[in-house]
Amino acid sequence: MVVLGHPGHDSVMEAVFRKETGMLEVTVSVHAGDLERALMAGAGRQVALDGADREVVDAMILGYLERSILIESEAAGRAAFSWVGRESKEASGHHVDGELVLLHFEVSLPGGLDGVKLRQAAFCEVHDDQINLVHLRDGERKVTLGFSPGREAQVVRLESRLGEVDQ
Repeated sequence: MVVLGHPGHDSVMEAVFRKETGMLEVTVSVHAGDLERALMAGAGRQVALDGADREVVDAMILGYLERSILIESEAAGRAAFSWVGRESKEASGHHVDGELVLLHFEVSLPGGLDGVKLRQAAFCEVHDDQINLVHLRDGERKVTLGFSPGREAQVVRLESRLGEVDQ
């Protein structure tokens, strides 16, 4: 018996904090079709990721990420994103429903990740079944957060290597 279902809507954000630079290096893996739909909804016109004016599309993507992802520290407030770039990746066994796009940006977090307020709501306005996973790492400490439509921001509390939550 073959069961066919609607593919899930998801994205994965991976972020690594570099103490030596005070920067959070972020990569968000998204489905190309979802990204184009979200950009077109915001722009009110056709948008193609592989269009002729890459700089304009990159600026649209960065604006969308800044509206969809909250990274806020008590000391510095809402973080500004610095665009690094994007790359396309062919579908894999896990993502058979289309091409993936890796979106790269950086955020200055001189105080580190602990206590940062974070929300990842990309595509939640488009899909009511959207799931966004966020993997955060600072050296040996790490945590994974999950977000779906309506999910509020969470405060980051990194776990130590032994699985204990740092205080």
